Amino acid sequence: MRTLRIGIAEASPPFSTAARFGTRRGFDVDVINAVCARLAARCKLEPLSRTAMADALRDRRIDAVIASDGAVESSSEFVATTKPYVSLAARYVLAKGHQSDLETEPDLPYGAVLDTVYADYLTKTYPKPGSVVLYDTAEEMWIDLSLGRLRGVLSTAVTARTEFLDTPLGKDYRLSAAALDDPSVRTRDVGILVRKDEDDVREAFDVALTDFLASQDYLEVLERHLNGGLAEAPPEASAG
Repeated sequence: MRTLRIGIAEASPPFSTAARFGTRRGFDVDVINAVCARLAARCKLEPLSRTAMADALRDRRIDAVIASDGAVESSSEFVATTKPYVSLAARYVLAKGHQSDLETEPDLPYGAVLDTVYADYLTKTYPKPGSVVLYDTAEEMWIDLSLGRLRGVLSTAVTARTEFLDTPLGKDYRLSAAALDDPSVRTRDVGILVRKDEDDVREAFDVALTDFLASQDYLEVLERHLNGGLAEAPPEASAG
């Protein structure tokens, strides 16, 4: 049985978190385990930081990356993406007192995690110096938001709910109701990342994903981890 080394986020609930006895749990964990079972492969999960994932894939220390929160940019010159396995909604997180969801020039900066599609979107939307603050970790960002240092945060909606809104820090905050203007950020299709020079690996993942997405198991995994209408099956998926 072939062993595949899979890069996965160290701490990114509800996608990937450490569990008891050295195991991991989360949406990404369940997806990759189902895919590996269909590949008849033994998959070894390698928890990595955001910055380490791209280097490990490029240097061939891992064979693929599953990181639904966008930890590695698929536009990189050495990265190819499989067919999508989930579509994630993005929203601003704002104080409940804010009456408007419109993207206006902020009185305080907006925040996002460094090296994500949301960081790129904010810096392009608000080019004025001081309008955007980028963070190495989400924890720092949520703390600054709760202390009133940010007007809002742009994030994957389900991540914002899990990491912030469902905690005591987030009790006075909400998700924006309005969708973003840019469709490439508003709903983001996510695939498994592989190296561009390994078409056979990408094609094998695509076959396994096609089978998984058409199964009832996929819908159960989606409902278990990403319920609430903030994520959905990609358009190609059809459960039988």
